[in-house]
Amino acid sequence: VIIDREQPTLLVVDHYGIDQRWFDALTQCPSHVIALDDLADRKLPCDLLVDPTVGRSIDMYKHLLLAQSEALVGAPYCLLRNEFLQWRELSLQRRQRVTDIERIVVSLGGVDATNVTTTVLTELECSNLASGCQIDILVGSAYPHLHGLQQQVNQSRFTVSVAVAVTNVAERLAHADLAIGAAGSSAWERCCLGVPTLMCVLAENQAAIATVLENRQAAILVHCRGSVAVGRSLQSALAHCIEQSHYLELLSQNAANLVDGRGTVRVIEAIKGLL
Repeated sequence: VIIDREQPTLLVVDHYGIDQRWFDALTQCPSHVIALDDLADRKLPCDLLVDPTVGRSIDMYKHLLLAQSEALVGAPYCLLRNEFLQWRELSLQRRQRVTDIERIVVSLGGVDATNVTTTVLTELECSNLASGCQIDILVGSAYPHLHGLQQQVNQSRFTVSVAVAVTNVAERLAHADLAIGAAGSSAWERCCLGVPTLMCVLAENQAAIATVLENRQAAILVHCRGSVAVGRSLQSALAHCIEQSHYLELLSQNAANLVDGRGTVRVIEAIKGLL
């Protein structure tokens, strides 16, 4: 009712709970409708669909859209902030000179309710990483374990910094030799910058992303079902990266080839065409 009253020119929908029933209710709204999705599991009668999932085929939406709907599907349409495109060239150039892991960014989502962050830091302490390695931990403002994490950081053999709700993620990633991160939307940010990544699945909807990146050797999957499993998987992946530094270059190249950072530009051009 509110949408009909406001009569917007453009309506952007981004919600897993919205399906054709909701669209059918927009009877009096002349808006152009854009739907953001990555499930391909329900009908979305919109004017423009955007699903930036790497490896996703447009055929998966063949029977879910209107005949006249335009679909932007796959890695070319990854929606990233401008900062990632701005830092991409410097980051990729830097990868060519990296032979040792001297700086790691750890970023496991804004909340990380199960506190995988502290488990990761514990495993890094037990690894073969040189004590001179810098660990840059990024957490969100809703992260509930900050006090305990800070206590652990104070006892670390590494130089560790903890930053809350930072606004320069791209810059920090561009200067990192390795990232340990979740397999959510931040995975595309790391791909754009070519950052070799040990990747954790922290939610069910991240599994598909993780599978694609692992299959394309654009990241190494670290299993996160219990602290013991995390430890073993992380130690194995980290040892592989330390012992075979050329593998970092392979991960970087494969990741950067998937996401070029211009997805937002392409989507904006499509919206202009729609209007």
